[in-house]
Amino acid sequence: MIGSVISVGEVYGADSLWASVAILVAVALSSPIQGFLYVYGILLNSCVAVWVLGGDPQGLQEVYGGFWGYNGALAAACLGGTFSYFSPSSLLSATVGVVASVFVQYALR
Repeated sequence: MIGSVISVGEVYGADSLWASVAILVAVALSSPIQGFLYVYGILLNSCVAVWVLGGDPQGLQEVYGGFWGYNGALAAACLGGTFSYFSPSSLLSATVGVVASVFVQYALR
């Protein structure tokens, strides 16, 4: 869970837990939909990454360190609410983008 919160800070170059919490609160206050999409993308990306990485201890350490969640946050925020109105179809495209970002990041390892 802490790695998921730290992922928010990784988007902005801050890897501190408290800086990540402050950024997430600021984004959620600025746009609740973007805040929701950040959290949705990070949690989905982290869960899919744990599933893809299986039992690789180094990869799981990266997930728990927050290095796998920031791509999901960006994909979900951009596809789900920035470039389109928030709707069920944009949430579906955000979900597909988040899952695809896991496989792209895994391929580039």
